[in-house]
Amino acid sequence: MTRRLHEFKMDAETAMAKHLDAFDELVVGLQTLGEPVDEARQLVVLLSSLPAEYELISSISENQIRVGDLA
Repeated sequence: MTRRLHEFKMDAETAMAKHLDAFDELVVGLQTLGEPVDEARQLVVLLSSLPAEYELISSISENQIRVGDLA
């Protein structure tokens, strides 16, 4: 299941809501198996799973987190 998390990618035809549901299922499944995924890792995996058209959103999200770490 950990491999599925690291290979997780969004298909171009998949709706964002469906992609997020699938991601949540993976995270909950890992937690059930005793392998919790911390929020920072979840964010990295989720942003990395998005197609190129979401690159701007990914960059903004990453930068907001870095700025938040400075506060």
